[in-house]
Amino acid sequence: MQDPVPRSKENNMSAQAFWDRQAIKYAKKPIADLTAYEEKLQRIRSVLRPTDRILEIGCGTGGTARKIATGVAHVTATDLSAEMIRIARSRSDEFTVKKIEILQAEASQEVSGYPFDAICAFSLLHLVDDIPNVLDAVYRQVKPGGHFLSKTVCLKDSSRWIQVM
Repeated sequence: MQDPVPRSKENNMSAQAFWDRQAIKYAKKPIADLTAYEEKLQRIRSVLRPTDRILEIGCGTGGTARKIATGVAHVTATDLSAEMIRIARSRSDEFTVKKIEILQAEASQEVSGYPFDAICAFSLLHLVDDIPNVLDAVYRQVKPGGHFLSKTVCLKDSSRWIQVM
């Protein structure tokens, strides 16, 4: 189950502060279902080509970006949290530095280098306040005929205590 995240519409500062505080704990946490994660990676790889340029929004500590990078030309990985970005950069090696650009950015923010062949957002959409704004940014930044790859939980019909988790 996800840690609670503030969902303030005033600005993303509270969400950023929350994830900055959670980053070290998040980075130490093992993947809960490794088989499902590997299946997700296999599906992602089946869509992507070696020449693709990818944007991953909400990259956290960069683990999935590093895995995706092995099969594509370049990955731009972004996250709202400065601490998540710091950890992602600290996990960089020579391969990562050449293939992955790691930037702090909001999910709805346009980043340099677009249009991208594919945009990924994993375990993210349930955490943003303005999903239409994020999807508009995805649309603006993906090439015509490109892909938006996303996997997230659906919380609309769940009980209230789960929605704040």
